[in-house]
Amino acid sequence: MMDKAYSGMRVWRGFRSMDYLENRPRFLNTLKSQFIPQTAQQMMPLGLQAYFPAIVPKTACSSLRVVPDEIALVVYPSQSVYEQATQNSVAGRAYGALHGTAFNFSSDAVTPKSTSDSPLLWQPGWDYGKSYSLFPTAIDWRKGSTRVLLAQPSAELNRLQFYRALDSVVNQWRDKGSTGVDAGILCTELDWLLYWEHSPANKSVEETQGSLIPNIAPLLETPLINAVARTVLIPPAFSLPDPGIECDEGELLCVTTGLS
Repeated sequence: MMDKAYSGMRVWRGFRSMDYLENRPRFLNTLKSQFIPQTAQQMMPLGLQAYFPAIVPKTACSSLRVVPDEIALVVYPSQSVYEQATQNSVAGRAYGALHGTAFNFSSDAVTPKSTSDSPLLWQPGWDYGKSYSLFPTAIDWRKGSTRVLLAQPSAELNRLQFYRALDSVVNQWRDKGSTGVDAGILCTELDWLLYWEHSPANKSVEETQGSLIPNIAPLLETPLINAVARTVLIPPAFSLPDPGIECDEGELLCVTTGLS
């Protein structure tokens, strides 16, 4: 059975561990000095193609605990490559265990459980809590520009109104055909929406021609994150010195070792 074009992607929504609940600076230091760079260093030699992490701003996390502390789009060429890399290698298994040092995976904690999933192909009648690819075809996320939007539903819409409006807008946009956009990954929870978009051309946040984002903006509050990825080249594993990365909260990164 062949992998679907989008099946190698993982949409990550991370909520910090209880150990960091009252110490956000230490959590951020762990992400910047260990978790984010180690993801690229360990997994790119095993097949990871592209990695787009972003730290959600403190104001968003403190005002609404259900918003993730970190989000990421993790791109492998296929589901089988992802499984081989993460399950059939020592480095992959160690990387999986690393998540538990920074993020919550308990259903009994005061914060939500961290999760990731592979997108399904979009269809009317979609479900909350699942990720969907708005395009069936494969693209190279290492080229062009990648953008992410994280926002809460408009307070003027109840959940049923929001669901119906979002469903209608996305279907109309897909039926119309996008210009300048060749990939979109949408994940909607009851209290927030996460959307990743790729353009084959390099674009700034202000350039929205063909984008879904202006179409769904009326359904949303002011974005918590609305950013285009900045490429960060880091050294391979076992390099000295290696302090990790520097980034701002709300900034989207494209982290690479140059080996993908």
